[in-house]
Amino acid sequence: METKEKPNHTIEEIARQDYIDNVLIKLAPNNLRYLTKAERFLEYGICPEPCNAIRFQRAFSTWTSGNLEIDFFIQNAQIHATNRWLVLEWYPWETFFEIEKIGEGDYGTVFRAKTRIGEICRWDYQTNAWRRSFKFFSKNDGKYIYKEHVALKTFGHPTSLSTDLLKEAKKLQRWAYQNSDWATLYGFTKNEITGQYFLVLWYFENGDLHKQLQQGTGGWREKLNIIRRIAFIWIRFIRQE
Repeated sequence: METKEKPNHTIEEIARQDYIDNVLIKLAPNNLRYLTKAERFLEYGICPEPCNAIRFQRAFSTWTSGNLEIDFFIQNAQIHATNRWLVLEWYPWETFFEIEKIGEGDYGTVFRAKTRIGEICRWDYQTNAWRRSFKFFSKNDGKYIYKEHVALKTFGHPTSLSTDLLKEAKKLQRWAYQNSDWATLYGFTKNEITGQYFLVLWYFENGDLHKQLQQGTGGWREKLNIIRRIAFIWIRFIRQE
């Protein structure tokens, strides 16, 4: 079991500002400003956004990644999330099973794994817990999609936290804010045996984009929409770099 590091308020404040500067502010259109917790209460009263942030905050002491940078990154994502797609979580390694290596190269090492828990959907007032699901509705496809697998991606040496891991996490989270109904990052996990940290990512059941386009069943219009959507989001994304 992880030993929670002693809180460091200086590191916590730096992490909070870094999240705002590199994930939120850079992608805010025009002069959009994200409301503080107090401002959200005044604006909305008792509503899902601030209430969920408080629920996440109350649980901060019940989990840790063993690394303050990751802890604060996840916490900031949970506090600032405006919908469920923007929520990140810490996943214990035992959450995953049937882990299979599917790729390795300069970009890192990627595994496919099945997960025992689904994504957070909403707060269940009857059970007083998060309601989770393996199924979600795809706006693009107009149908429900069942997600059984996730991808686990890692970088660098097993005994150290690679800066590439957090760098990629920031980029993916910024991507999610650009297009919040198509998030690709779920959170982080750690192999307790090797000490290696991983990003927990969306897994494309049909493989990469090339295979998606080859196996698409919606005809050329569907394929064109996929390409146009990705190109539009990516152009907006790189202009913020």
